[in-house]
Amino acid sequence: MHEHLPPRLTRTRVTGAADAHRLARELAAEPFDLTAGPLLRVTLAEGPAPDESWLLVVVHNLVFDAWSFELLLDELARPEGTAPAAAPAFSGFAGEQRQWLEGPAGRAAAAYWAGEVADAPPPLPTDRPRPADGTARGGGRVEFAVSRAVTEGIAAAAQREAATAYTGWLAVAWSALAEFGGQQDVLLGTFTAGRDRPGTTEVAGYLLNVLPVRLREADDGSHGARTRAVRTATRAGLGHAAYPGELIAAGAEHPRVPGTHPLLDVVFVFDNLGADGREIQGARADTADLDKGTTRYDLTLAVYPGPDGTHGWLEYDTELYDAATARRLAERFTALAESAADGAADARGAAGGQG
Repeated sequence: MHEHLPPRLTRTRVTGAADAHRLARELAAEPFDLTAGPLLRVTLAEGPAPDESWLLVVVHNLVFDAWSFELLLDELARPEGTAPAAAPAFSGFAGEQRQWLEGPAGRAAAAYWAGEVADAPPPLPTDRPRPADGTARGGGRVEFAVSRAVTEGIAAAAQREAATAYTGWLAVAWSALAEFGGQQDVLLGTFTAGRDRPGTTEVAGYLLNVLPVRLREADDGSHGARTRAVRTATRAGLGHAAYPGELIAAGAEHPRVPGTHPLLDVVFVFDNLGADGREIQGARADTADLDKGTTRYDLTLAVYPGPDGTHGWLEYDTELYDAATARRLAERFTALAESAADGAADARGAAGGQG
């Protein structure tokens, strides 16, 4: 631990957005020294026009998550002469978490998650065998998008089941993965912020938690039935969401994916985006999460609904999957989303006719 560990700040020039993104990927591929640091690398890449620049921020996941990045942006936007926001120490969160794990709530959560991952289904099929060395591997991304009408249809279908848009999109993902894997029993991972306790919203650190979601009974296989099943599964897990996902994986009796995550070969990412952009010191600032050319999981499905539609990407391990396979899965996911939205529109029309 270091009392003070300054970031690395550099300045350079780029020819435009493509050049800035290339430089960002190079910075992301540079290894971190976890003993000596720095753990935060920042480069200001100035463009050919005086009013356009890119601030490239590379930080190790050990000390930073997406929420912390928003805290960094808030700090950059702080007016000159005002005091910085309170920054509770991460060590306080860690100490409280240890106490919670040792208490009755922590023990109940451990038992709940052990039951959820017991007799886990086999991993999804791959184009090539998984390597057993567990080293970092290359990744690729397939991007996709659906219309505003589809986005609203998924949200409306979820609302009819007293569920959130996240639940509706996860139901679509379940349908696509069940079809891809050839069985209804699907175990995937999903991210939670890990900031439900008082005082955690201003903590800079890695509080993000990856929890398993076990989806098994699809009833008649309809989107509505899947949405209800996802709602039930996710609500049951919410009461135990503070339990660290890595402890769930470590406690699994039979790790099923050698060489990677012991439990999860696919994770689902969802972020309901609001209005894009913010103002920082008088300048308009837009953020971008770039493809780093690596992957943490076999498959990662990211969905970002917005006011004009939904965009996202499927990240895949290039040692396991061909680009064509990932493209087919992404296309099937969007087709199932469109079908679910059409079903929601038909249901609304029928309800209107009956009225």
